[in-house]
Amino acid sequence: MTAVVLVITVILGLVLLLVTLVQMLYLDTVRLRARELPFLELFRSGIDERLALKPDEGILTFSLVKHTILALLGALAFRLTGGLAEACLSVGLECLF
Repeated sequence: MTAVVLVITVILGLVLLLVTLVQMLYLDTVRLRARELPFLELFRSGIDERLALKPDEGILTFSLVKHTILALLGALAFRLTGGLAEACLSVGLECLF
């Protein structure tokens, strides 16, 4: 079971990388002083048209997907630690009081 959770975590990490890349490209398309990088030009000419999203919609959509993946990764990390985080939290709270 732990191996499956670990594989899912790695896959979600790779998807997070791609989603963050596309979100950053959408953010660069709405900059006032746009940089003319070859990869950004490729995004504007090909990938952006295939996604068929306005820049504002693309930013919001990929931000929502990114934060959802981050929440899932947090839950999977908690599952992988097997309650270690709960033990650390209780020790931390004991140290405070």
